[in-house]
Amino acid sequence: MKIATFATLNQKHRIMQKTIKTIAALMLVIGLVCTAGCKKHNTGNGTYKGHDYIDLGLPSGTMWATCNVGAESPDQYGDYFAWGETTPKATYNWSTYKYCKGDYNQLTKYCSQFDFGFNGFTDDVCGHSSTE
Repeated sequence: MKIATFATLNQKHRIMQKTIKTIAALMLVIGLVCTAGCKKHNTGNGTYKGHDYIDLGLPSGTMWATCNVGAESPDQYGDYFAWGETTPKATYNWSTYKYCKGDYNQLTKYCSQFDFGFNGFTDDVCGHSSTE
């Protein structure tokens, strides 16, 4: 049986310390190299057409509003919109929905099942186009 002496334990301790320092240095270098090519984002706040926004650093460059449409502060709900509509209203039911003839099974747009379309109408449209 081999017994470790104080000298061999001390030597192993120094080797372990050097190994840890080397690994830490390598991690730092790798981190610096990997982030050197990253796109820098403006992570500040701003105002656009009278509305405050923040830059979340999204890859798309899209700015995020600080409050909802129709709200004056971040803690307010703001306006409500029906699917595909761009103006808020006070009452939300089938009779007030822009793309409906008054009932759930009379949709005139955004309908993928003929059972719900007006006279069997379907269009399979899932989103709002910018031309509307």
